[in-house]
Amino acid sequence: MTWQNGSFVPGKTALVTGAASGIGRAVVFALAERGATALVLVDRDPKALQQTHQDLECRFGKTIQIMPHLGDVTDEGFRQATFDAAYRQFGGLQILVPAAGITRDARAVRRNRDTNQMESYPIADFRLVLEVNLTAAMHWSLELLRRVAEGRRTRGLGKWTCAMEQHEAAIVAVGSVSSDGNDAQMSYAAGKAGLASAVFSIIRDCIYYGVYIGVIEPGFTDTAMVDKIDGKYFAENILPKIPIGRKIAPEEIAHCALFMIETRLVSCLRADGGLTYGTLY
Repeated sequence: MTWQNGSFVPGKTALVTGAASGIGRAVVFALAERGATALVLVDRDPKALQQTHQDLECRFGKTIQIMPHLGDVTDEGFRQATFDAAYRQFGGLQILVPAAGITRDARAVRRNRDTNQMESYPIADFRLVLEVNLTAAMHWSLELLRRVAEGRRTRGLGKWTCAMEQHEAAIVAVGSVSSDGNDAQMSYAAGKAGLASAVFSIIRDCIYYGVYIGVIEPGFTDTAMVDKIDGKYFAENILPKIPIGRKIAPEEIAHCALFMIETRLVSCLRADGGLTYGTLY
């Protein structure tokens, strides 16, 4: 068997959720630069989605087809409709990056200034964060897996044979180093830890049908999500713990994700600037 370095993305169709900002947007441009010929952009922000669409057209012109889809990734009907449209227009999908994510950071308990009573972290926020970051990310992944499996069944194909076939599809879920637990991020950390565990739990199911799946776990990345952290607090309490001495650029995370898609060897990649192990000494 011969390994063809960097041969997977060119000519492929990719779907990215959370595609209009942050890591998702960076992934979209990285895929386009690498040679993807069609992109399905999923986001809930209409202005940002339109801007991303325009920026892609401005940079790549007619060399790439772009299909924007505005909606909520937790909506099952929206998910089905998006896949249906992509399959009708492009004949299928070969790359998926479910990058949509939210935070609702807060302490486990805090004082209500109006009532002067102690309150626990809102269960509604906990459920919402898990629904977006864990449940939605996995079900977008499972939707692609199901359609690939159905396609193989209709073609009379059984178990994928690595020596004779290229992968049918590649999925990279966007986790976080917060999966280890992080101050005031109970719901976010739980969702990202669950995401990694879920990915690791379905690797064999995926590879049976020729679908690669992995999870990338970024550290503190220069996105709107991280920008919510107070600048002084970040400079004094977080930045000193990052060995590279800065936030990571979304484009750097995107190229790490692209490496995973191209090689299809890495189950989990921590792109954290040394944060995880660099603070031990």
